[in-house]
Formats: sequence, structure tokens, C-alpha cells
Amino acid sequence: MAELKKKPITVKSDGNEFTFKSVKKEMEDDIAVYTIEVEGKFAKGIVGVPYDWEVSDDKRNNESGSFSFDQTVNEDGTFNITGRLKVWSENADVKELSVGFDAMYKEHKADWEVSIKEEKK
Repeated sequence: MAELKKKPITVKSDGNEFTFKSVKKEMEDDIAVYTIEVEGKFAKGIVGVPYDWEVSDDKRNNESGSFSFDQTVNEDGTFNITGRLKVWSENADVKELSVGFDAMYKEHKADWEVSIKEEKK
């Protein structure tokens, strides 16, 4: 995490791009909460990633991580995102975090509708 404090880290894969910009630690009771600021761009056809991320620390402890983000649509149909990855850890002295997720949400156009009407009594 010392590296992230010096400069952003960018990861590219299959046209998707994530830049981890900064990390901040706060204590909530005896739990450390690490907030990582993230910006990125999804490849064409990708519309999202899971809320729950897989996170492990430098001691190979699995931690709880949740990602929330806002997105804007570009003219080419791709999405830019800005968000925060929050990680909760019992280890208040984490030196390194490994983060990831196991799925991406792809856009599939659907052309259907259903009419829902209130029943008369």
C-alpha cells in the first residue's frame, strides 16, 4: 500500500481498465477500514462488476471488501466509473492488499415487456 500512496496503480484486462488512486485507513472500534479510490473504464458490452470483491492481506487473511461506484456512459457505449472499494480488517497494520473479483456483468439487449394491472375487487 506504500506504493499506492506514491502513485496510482493501473490494471488493464480485455479492454477494461481500473486505476487504484489512493488508500485511506480509518478505525471503527477495533476494525481497520481501508477505503481505496478507484477510477476506470469498462470495455464495450461490460456494464458492471460485483459488489463483493475478494481481498487478502499480506498475512494471507481473507478480508471483506465491497465496491460501490458511479458510472457515466460514453458516446461509444462504454462506461467510465468512479468508486470506492472498502475493506474491513481485524489487522490494523496491513502492508499489502490483493484485490479482485470473479465476474463481470455483460450487457445483453432484451426486447420484451409485461403489463401488470391492478386487480379490481
